[in-house]
Amino acid sequence: MDFEMLKAAIKEIAGNHNLSEKVVVASLESAIEKAYLREIKTPDAEVKVGLDMETGLITVAQLKLVMKDEEIQDDALEIDYDAAKEDADLFLENLEEEKEEALKDREEALSQKKSPKRDSRLKDLDWRLLEVENLSRLVKEARENVRFGGKYPMYCDIESLSKMIVRMVGSGFRQAIAEAEREALYDVYKDHIGEMETGIVDKADERTIVVRLRHGVTEMSRRELIGEETFKPGEQIKVYIEEVRPVNEPGKPQRGPQVQATRASEGFLRRLFEEEIREVYDGTVLIKGVAREAGVRSKVAVLSTDDAIDATGACIGAQGSRIQKVVDQLGHNLSEKEKIDIISYSDYLPLYAAESLRPAEVLGVHISEEEPEEGKHRVCHLIVDESQKKRAYGRKRSNQRLAGKLTGLHMEILTPEEAEDLGIEWTPTEELRKLAQEDKLRREMAEYARKNREEAEKKAQRLKEAEASLPAEKEAEAPLPGEETPLVEEVPSGETLPEEHVEEEIPASPLPKEPEPVRETLHVRTTTTLEDLEKELSSTPRKKEGGREDARKKGGKKRPHHIGEEEVAHVKPQEAPAPAMPIYSEEELAEIEKEEALEEEGQGYDDLDFEDYDKYYDDN
Repeated sequence: MDFEMLKAAIKEIAGNHNLSEKVVVASLESAIEKAYLREIKTPDAEVKVGLDMETGLITVAQLKLVMKDEEIQDDALEIDYDAAKEDADLFLENLEEEKEEALKDREEALSQKKSPKRDSRLKDLDWRLLEVENLSRLVKEARENVRFGGKYPMYCDIESLSKMIVRMVGSGFRQAIAEAEREALYDVYKDHIGEMETGIVDKADERTIVVRLRHGVTEMSRRELIGEETFKPGEQIKVYIEEVRPVNEPGKPQRGPQVQATRASEGFLRRLFEEEIREVYDGTVLIKGVAREAGVRSKVAVLSTDDAIDATGACIGAQGSRIQKVVDQLGHNLSEKEKIDIISYSDYLPLYAAESLRPAEVLGVHISEEEPEEGKHRVCHLIVDESQKKRAYGRKRSNQRLAGKLTGLHMEILTPEEAEDLGIEWTPTEELRKLAQEDKLRREMAEYARKNREEAEKKAQRLKEAEASLPAEKEAEAPLPGEETPLVEEVPSGETLPEEHVEEEIPASPLPKEPEPVRETLHVRTTTTLEDLEKELSSTPRKKEGGREDARKKGGKKRPHHIGEEEVAHVKPQEAPAPAMPIYSEEELAEIEKEEALEEEGQGYDDLDFEDYDKYYDDN
């Protein structure tokens, strides 16, 4: 065996079938195992096959359970301890004979004249010697490890296998590669269901076409195409991945394509809208429903999430340019293209039913309130003018069918006269639009109320969690009800409160369960004693009025000493009542009135000597 050729073949097969080399090797081992089971005619036997990619050696062995002779029930699956030893010894003798024969043939080949045939013979003999040495080593290890209850590998010499088993290996290998390819195809496409993919047509006839995709091949029947469209080999084709079946799907035969692709589904039309219309792709315009008869007519209901954008206008485009790009891709090589109606979606069902019958103009709608039978839809009567009746039905009633499919209603088209004869009271379309606006407003208000309710519940939950997370120490620091604290701590006159005596009060908890009024202590810290202030005031010289400078001309008096924040730790309102103003007697009141009268007459203080008063204050 040429191992280099084997490696090259494995690599080529892996590349052609989009498989890894490990999968190809596993497929080859599986094919050899199945062929050997047929050779030994024991389908339930345990067979071990190994292919060493470093050396290229292949080993095949049947594993038998080692048991005592009297406990053996099936010779094909079980073996006696002594029989296992004898089998190993016999196989080693045969291998030794094979080795001697190969060495003799090699010496004989070396004695011949050099030629390509001689070189090929020497290469085969060297490979055979390598196989014999490998088998001898494995059999010796198996003989040494024979144990009761263990597995004894009965190795098979590859050279002894018949040509029949080689053909079975080839057939099984092709089947194993096909199964591996299907498994790999499923792993690739199982996450791409509902997506669009571009392929190449490999084969096309009147019934089916074969399309080669990026990672596999699929076959499409005529019903999966759009109308009577045709393709030629080599042409590009867009398909919609509708389904991917696993290899061993229960209840279904392993026939037909594994990747189910189509061009006739509603999903294909959705993906075309996403590709050609930007607002649909970015989610500004939503496709709320699609009803389609491939090759004939389709209806697409759209809704805008932005009030500033018209959904139908965005899909149609200027002079129908956007919708035309979509229509051009529906029906390859067809002269008559599929028609598409863009419908404005509404949550109000009667108005939605009226819009679904476009391009026909609907005068009014009546939806039956009776519950339909199981498997049937509610009846909807659409009132149209006699001139619009043909358009409302459409070709072969396609417009009527698609409208019912889009809305989920059973559509009945009537003229106003027919509705009157049947006694059907219908609502005009204009009134339906007003009712739809009112219904939309009610739903928006209900949604707004629901969001507010949820937000209030979340806020209450956050407050509850915050209260539960408060430390117990904070609650312990709050004063008990009825407990009083002094407002001002007395400081002896002439003494300064020590630095370390000033303490800041810890504020109460920000979220007390039951807040109680708390009176806090006011600590006052001064830098100068009262006695020093009196001395400073008494020592300040006072000038007479005549020699005194006018304070107003000099810009006012000097500002008093500024007391900083560090000098007063806390300033709290005093609770003690302020002293009341003195009450004057009748004589004092009369004296005050007399002085005021003298002031009005220009008398009073003119005869007073202010220098005596200044001297009095200076001396004292």
